[in-house]
Amino acid sequence: GGYSQEIKFHNVVRGDCVRTVRFDESQVNCLATTPDYQYVAVGGKPYVRFYDIANASQNMPVTTYDGHTSNVTSIVFEQEGKWFCTGSEDNTVKVWDCRATGFQLCLENNSQVHSVALHPNQGEIVLGDHSGKVAVWDLTVNKTRREVCGEESVPVKSVAVAPDASVAVAANHKGHVYVWQLRDDSFDLLQKIDAHNSYILKCAFSNGSRYLATTSADGTTNLWRFQAVGFTRVNTLVGHRKWVWDCVFSADEGYLLTGSSDCTCRLWDANTGQQCLEFVGQKKAVTAVALVDP
Repeated sequence: GGYSQEIKFHNVVRGDCVRTVRFDESQVNCLATTPDYQYVAVGGKPYVRFYDIANASQNMPVTTYDGHTSNVTSIVFEQEGKWFCTGSEDNTVKVWDCRATGFQLCLENNSQVHSVALHPNQGEIVLGDHSGKVAVWDLTVNKTRREVCGEESVPVKSVAVAPDASVAVAANHKGHVYVWQLRDDSFDLLQKIDAHNSYILKCAFSNGSRYLATTSADGTTNLWRFQAVGFTRVNTLVGHRKWVWDCVFSADEGYLLTGSSDCTCRLWDANTGQQCLEFVGQKKAVTAVALVDP
C-alpha cells in the first residue's frame, strides 16, 4: 500500500496482482497482518481498518478502529492476536482489544510517534518519536519506565526489538542505528552504526533474530548480522531507484520484501542479497508492505 490510496495483493510466486482494495480516505501509512493471517490491518489518517485476507470478494473493511486524530504510523499485534497497539502523529500510543470497540489504554507522548515495537515479553511497548526519544511503556503498571535518546532533536523513524529479546534498535534521520542491550532495569548502549548516508525509514528483525534490515532514503537496504563485537553488514540490496520505505522478512528468514517510492516492491534472497522478483502496478509510492506467510 502507499500514496495511491489502495491495497494491492500480489501472488508472491508469480508476482501478479490478484486483488485491489480501495482505501479512499487517505494514503496507506502502515500494514500488519494478524498472527493467524486472517486479516490485514491498515493504518491511515486517522483510522485503522481490518480487511479479510482470504475472502477476495470482500473489499470493504470488516472492522474500523477510530480514536487517533492524525496519521497512524505503526501497528503491531500481540502474539495471540487478542490485542494490538498503534503509534500516531497525534503524539499518542494506543492499545486496542480486537474483541471490543475503542481503545483500552493510551499513552500521551510529547512528540509525534513514528514507530512502536512490542517486547517479546508482551508486556512492554517500545516507541520512537520525532524528538529523538526512545521510551519503554510498561503496560502492567501503565507508565513509562525508561527513556533514552541517541541524538537529541534527530527524529527516530523506526524501532525494533529482537525476537530473542537480546537487543533493541532505533534508526534515525541521520542514517544512524543505535543498539541497546536489554536488561531488567536499563538500556545499555551497545553500538552506534553509521548505517546509511540518508534517512533510515525502517528497521526490522527476522523472526529468529538472525538478520537486521535497514531501509533508507538513499535507495538501498542493508542487511546486518550480530557478531561478537556487534552488528556487521553482510549485504546491501541495490535495485530500487528511490526511497525504500518498508520491509518485512519471510517467516523462515530466507527472504526480504521491500517497498519503495519507485512504485515497486521487490523480493530478495536474504542469504545472497540477490533480487528474486519485482512487483509492479502501483501508480505512486509504496510506503507499506506485509507478507502472508503462514
